[in-house]
Amino acid sequence: MESILKSTLKCHIFKNFFDNFSCVRCIFRALKINQYEVYQNKQQFQELLENVSKKLEIQSLSTHYNHDWIIRTGGNNHYCRICMGILQNIDHQENVDKIAAQIKEQDFEYQSFKFFIKVPLCTQIRLANFLYHTEDLFEKQSLQFPAEEQEEFAKQILQWRENYIDIKTVYKWILPDLLSEKLGVPATSSVDCPFVVNFQIRADDDDRLQFSYFSDHLSQLNKQYEEKKKKKLKGNFDEEIILPRVEPTALNLERISALPRSQFFKVIRNGQLPDPVTSPAQIDVSLSHASIYIMGNYCKYSRYMSQTPWFIDGVKLYDTSIQEEIANDILPNFKCDDYKFSTGGREDIDVRMLGNGRPFVIEIQNPRRVHSVSDEDLKNYEAHLNNVKTECKVNSLKFTDVKCFEVLKQSEQEKIKSYACVVQTKDPITQEQIDKLNNMNEIELKQKTPIRVLHRRTQMIRTKYIHKLKAYLLSERHFVLYVLSSAGTYIKEFVHGDLERTTPNVGSILGTEADIFQLDVIQLYPKLCEESLKDFDETCKVPSQIVEWQ
Repeated sequence: MESILKSTLKCHIFKNFFDNFSCVRCIFRALKINQYEVYQNKQQFQELLENVSKKLEIQSLSTHYNHDWIIRTGGNNHYCRICMGILQNIDHQENVDKIAAQIKEQDFEYQSFKFFIKVPLCTQIRLANFLYHTEDLFEKQSLQFPAEEQEEFAKQILQWRENYIDIKTVYKWILPDLLSEKLGVPATSSVDCPFVVNFQIRADDDDRLQFSYFSDHLSQLNKQYEEKKKKKLKGNFDEEIILPRVEPTALNLERISALPRSQFFKVIRNGQLPDPVTSPAQIDVSLSHASIYIMGNYCKYSRYMSQTPWFIDGVKLYDTSIQEEIANDILPNFKCDDYKFSTGGREDIDVRMLGNGRPFVIEIQNPRRVHSVSDEDLKNYEAHLNNVKTECKVNSLKFTDVKCFEVLKQSEQEKIKSYACVVQTKDPITQEQIDKLNNMNEIELKQKTPIRVLHRRTQMIRTKYIHKLKAYLLSERHFVLYVLSSAGTYIKEFVHGDLERTTPNVGSILGTEADIFQLDVIQLYPKLCEESLKDFDETCKVPSQIVEWQ
């Protein structure tokens, strides 16, 4: 702040910017003034403007106090030619009240908030042109300044180009405290804060206008990329690479904004001031809350209910699904925008999921109700769902975090699973054949990707293990088979062989064609151990309680 008043050079830079309709905050940004108090609507700021105006004899500075210290009031449409009005009324009471009202209207629950701000590309280009214009102006008038000032300018102009303070930083210095007072909760910069106030500042027409500076640069970058790719693929370099015209799409504007400032300024070399701003940039405010996660287990008792909604050619095949039954009961309590349902593996539509159930996670996206839903409420939701649903039940509902997906992945890839199925054979079978199955342990399977899932799974051979079998005759051509297997084993294919794509299989072991009549998932175990083996043996003692058979 002191340097502005003591340096003749900086005073004239200030005057050049101001006389060409740059707001004072943008001048401070260009001069790297990083004391955030200076940008705020405080006495320190007022004193600074008064001192600068006296030193430079800028009479119009005093008119700022009639309305807002940053806005010129000498006429209409006097918007800053750099920030396009973004910083001019940022702390105006009417503006703050409007934003606070928008936040309150959306009825989110939050204990703190943080900012995310996106500014239009054109504001960066406009500031760059102002800096170049100032540099050119100084070179023309350099003899008016002492030698030491000329030397100072030469050193600092390059630093200003790359180290100016961006609009987003100034926004965060000014607005959060004002909104915090209105909303009654603190503002924070913590990455862990789940509630975000998003400011999307748009000047679409000006973005497209200013894009012309970079179209050739982006075309060159695209051409270099294609040549590199062609070289890597050993393409024919005799053919000329013809690329489509570069358009000012959102993606290309993002690419320009992401350029390092040194590269950004190399592309722009225009000493002309940007056009006056006739309409200010538009500010869209949106709110977002980080997802919350609920984990639990589901049991499925129907052979006519899919895990997720099932559509073919846009037609829904079944009225409901496990996902819909659970989500429709829980989600209204959170007033969310959307959700995702994930599970640790899946069972076929005609397979029941018994025991403690299969783990699942509901990711609740952009919830408005967070703090008012407690662990006790989850227990109540669980009890209600289990009271009204017959085809599915849930247990162990709890709040969790994003690490829950590791648990699901582990369940799908590592857990040991027990199954019960009814097998039907082409030829009559004997107790001797059943005993043969019962005496087999740790069978190594080679399973090619089943024909029924080839359309969505990679064709490969997977090695799986059948750790234990237990069979009971039901009739001369039917028997109950209990299977304890490694995760990811295709049990149906283990029974019928899938045209010998799974070997060995029950059919090949018994010496007759075998097919599966019905299948249940009985239990999921964390690992193969004495406890899981004992539980499997206990389950096998009561086949009539597990398998529906008449």
